[in-house]
Amino acid sequence: MDKDSRLYDWIALGLRIAICVAVVLLVVGIILCGIRGIEPDSFVFSLSDVFDGSQAPLTIIAVGILLLLLTPLLSVVLGAVVFALAKDRLYLAISIAILAFAIGFVLAKM
Repeated sequence: MDKDSRLYDWIALGLRIAICVAVVLLVVGIILCGIRGIEPDSFVFSLSDVFDGSQAPLTIIAVGILLLLLTPLLSVVLGAVVFALAKDRLYLAISIAILAFAIGFVLAKM
């Protein structure tokens, strides 16, 4: 097995782990909502709720959703690492440009 193939396998493994963790968080949050009797229709999420601890099941669900939303960005980050190790400057530059665009978009919305 060549070096590039192993790097792509690491990317795939990282994405699988991120998805599995997100699904586990979603399931745990839903189960806790059922146990505590919290209605998901009253769901309002802010980043401060993660550290506050109030409505913990809804916060767990929100963190799971956030992780699912960030999974494609993880793919770009891991791809940039692979391109850097392969010394492929063109695709590394494209990956960095995509990351800069995504970060700039998030910062502009804050």
